[in-house]
Parts: sequence; C-alpha cells; structure tokens
Amino acid sequence: MENQDRTRLTKVEESIDFYRQKWRAEIEELEAKMKECTGSDPVNPNSPRQVSNYIYDVLKLKPKGRGKSARSVSKDTLPHLALQHEYPRLLAEYRRLNQKCNTYKCFHGTIWSDWFNTLSIENQEAERERWRHAWQEEYASRIGVTD
Repeated sequence: MENQDRTRLTKVEESIDFYRQKWRAEIEELEAKMKECTGSDPVNPNSPRQVSNYIYDVLKLKPKGRGKSARSVSKDTLPHLALQHEYPRLLAEYRRLNQKCNTYKCFHGTIWSDWFNTLSIENQEAERERWRHAWQEEYASRIGVTD
C-alpha cells in the first residue's frame, strides 16, 4: 500500500474511532436517562420483550395498531409511542446510535461494515482487495477525507 493510501486510511480509522467514542458517550447518557424513566424496573433496552412489557404493561401506553403487531416496539411504532411518553423517544435514539456505533469496524487496516462481513469472500484475495478499496473510497468521501 502506498504511503498516501496509508495516510488516508489512518485518517479514516481515526475518524471512525472519534465518532464511535462520541456515540458511546451519548449512548451512556441515554442509558442513564432510560434508567431514570424505568426507576426500580430494570429494563434491558436490547430486549424487545422487556421493552414491550415495560411500555405496554407498566407505562400503559396505547399501541399503534391491533393484532399481532399491537405490542410492537419496532422503529416504526416508536414515534407514535414517543408522543405519549419520553421513554420510547430515548429508546429510538439509543437504537439509532447503537446502529451507527456498530456499523463500521477497522481490522488489519481494512474498513468493514456489517453488511460486508456477510459476504463469503475470505479466500478470494482479488475480490477482497477490490471491495476494500471501494469501501475506503466510499467512506473517505462521506467523512470528507481528502488528499
């Protein structure tokens, strides 16, 4: 890899680390606010069952629809629930930041996304190299890294 490419990759990795730290701090603040909302009821925000029980059984919020999806806590129903209580708004923000925080990873100088990790190209060196360069160029342009 050329020196210029290494410099560019280092900047991208530093940007990813910077934003990941920023988002983790925001996530911790949101977790504290959610704990304030739940009080003595411990609710794991990553457990749809616990969140659903808390929102519909403890808070007694009115569901968006009827039938099987009535007790949903998906991202489509949280805005409706957020009109009734602060907890669903905090939960939606928590999920959004968690997704951002876990999307991009750096591994041995390569930027990967969760989507990219699902591809089965471990033994195809040329294909891996082509994808790696494409992802680096895509991500570098998004965050404004220039030569």
